[in-house]
Amino acid sequence: MSSSADHISTLPDSQCVPGAPANTCSLLADGAIRAKLVYAEGRDAGYSERTIRRAQKALGIEAAKDGLKGPWSWSLPPKVAK
Repeated sequence: MSSSADHISTLPDSQCVPGAPANTCSLLADGAIRAKLVYAEGRDAGYSERTIRRAQKALGIEAAKDGLKGPWSWSLPPKVAK
């Protein structure tokens, strides 16, 4: 998996969802990513976890857990993923 910095400018986030935390779409553009990384990037950009969760809902981001003890991953729904 490439670093999150590689994903930063992949999609124009302002066109993804107005008011969404910076890089939300960009982080997920190439497929599923661990939710902890999305939260960390959002916090680094000055967003609260609640704001990030609102963006998740607005974008229709799908959350999936890898088994019972595995990490949560987020991915864009097929119609948004590029």
